[in-house]
Amino acid sequence: MCPTSSAPLWRSLSPAARMAAHQAGLKIPLVMHAASMDQAMVKVLKDAAVGVQVASQWNDDFDNPASKAFVAARKAKYGDRPVTSYAAQGYDAGL
Repeated sequence: MCPTSSAPLWRSLSPAARMAAHQAGLKIPLVMHAASMDQAMVKVLKDAAVGVQVASQWNDDFDNPASKAFVAARKAKYGDRPVTSYAAQGYDAGL
C-alpha cells in the first residue's frame, strides 16, 4: 500500500526500523504478524509499539478458561519468559 493512503501497511519491520520510524514521527498504520510484534517486542519498543495492529490466532490476555489455564501453567514452569503465540502453537500441537 502507498504510505500516504489510509489503508494499513502490511510490513514486518525490525525493532531498529520501527524505532527509527517512531522517532522520525512517521505515522503509517501498521499491521504485523505476531512474530514481528509479540509481547517481548512491545517491551523493547515501548511507545514505538503504540498503535501497531497485530494479526494472530491467540494472545496471552484472552479471557477464557483454557487460555488462562495455559498462561498460568506456562508462567509457573518458565517464570517471566514471554508467553508467545508460538508457545500456544506448541501446546496445541502436543494435545
